[in-house]
Amino acid sequence: MFTKNVQYIDIDLTNICNARCPQCPRYDLDYRLKPGLNKNSLSVDDIKNGIDEEYWLTIDNIVHSGTTGEPTLNPSVIEILEYEIQKCPNAYYTIHTNGDTHNTQWWKKLGELLSGVKHEMQFSLDGLKDTHHLYRVGTNFDRIIENAKAFISSGGYAVWQYIIFKHNQHQVQDANDLAIKYGFKGF
Repeated sequence: MFTKNVQYIDIDLTNICNARCPQCPRYDLDYRLKPGLNKNSLSVDDIKNGIDEEYWLTIDNIVHSGTTGEPTLNPSVIEILEYEIQKCPNAYYTIHTNGDTHNTQWWKKLGELLSGVKHEMQFSLDGLKDTHHLYRVGTNFDRIIENAKAFISSGGYAVWQYIIFKHNQHQVQDANDLAIKYGFKGF
């Protein structure tokens, strides 16, 4: 039976991504975009019109996981988050990111926005500078670290998400140590 008590919602904000991760559902084995996958982003109006008012009253968790895209590449992501926070100021916000988008000023602004609500930004860093790019193809470790530090410095709660592979399994402890050094709240 359908309920009007929705506590958890996961919204894919965009199908656009700057990375080419080998196991991503966006691509075939030759890194070609799978047929039928568009390159669209949701707008603030899509969110306003797509979620009925009564649901906003019951939502406890809002997730932007980026199953087929990088959430921060949605051109309206800041405005969408502002709207969601207005509707659900007590919800817990989780955003998954590769962190290799925009500049440090943008990430500071995002940290400031989220600092007023319960949240976590999960930065996907799968290794250190010499191995991270092997899975997160097309992303830059140093830029991600700088963006994460900017986010953290402005009140953002960051988590270092680390997928263990053969090529990076020897770096788990060193990455955890860096996460602590840079102010990540979880690893």
